[in-house]
Amino acid sequence: MQKPDVIVPLCDTLAKGFWEQRAGFVILKNSNDFNKMDYAIEESEMSSGDSVYFKIILPEEDALNYSNFKFSIITSPLTGQFIEAGKPEFAISKKSWGDVTFGLVIRNIAPGSDYGTKSYHRIYFNVFEDYRPRNSRFNLFTITIKNFNQCFYEAMDIGGEVIGIESNGLFWRGNTYRKVK
Repeated sequence: MQKPDVIVPLCDTLAKGFWEQRAGFVILKNSNDFNKMDYAIEESEMSSGDSVYFKIILPEEDALNYSNFKFSIITSPLTGQFIEAGKPEFAISKKSWGDVTFGLVIRNIAPGSDYGTKSYHRIYFNVFEDYRPRNSRFNLFTITIKNFNQCFYEAMDIGGEVIGIESNGLFWRGNTYRKVK
């Protein structure tokens, strides 16, 4: 009996990459641009100077639901200092901000995986790191992510996966695939 796997109804490609055949197995690798995020940051000044404001804009698409994602601004990866929000527009008090660089991570909370099982969806998306604002008076950052659509965030991460080759079939992810005559 086949175990259920990921289904991407609106995309005709589940994964992009390449493979290397070795003796008795195949190693899968993701394409080089698998995790590449196409984004733009616009800086501006809000009249309220007590906070730093963020607005995350994702592509308009029927399948995209902002409530399936958490947005994290990371101000210090070494100490783990970050602010996570469940909405794409949020503010951080300037008291905890300072003159720092920051990064953006998006977490997909939609994939349903039981404890101890592997999710073949990607969960975390590191959009960028170490962004330094051009001007310290700017306190509104509008971040537009152009390629974050269903085909991107539901793509299967195949990096480092191994497919076993048997005489009459393949063994992958706990399933055996046999050639039908």
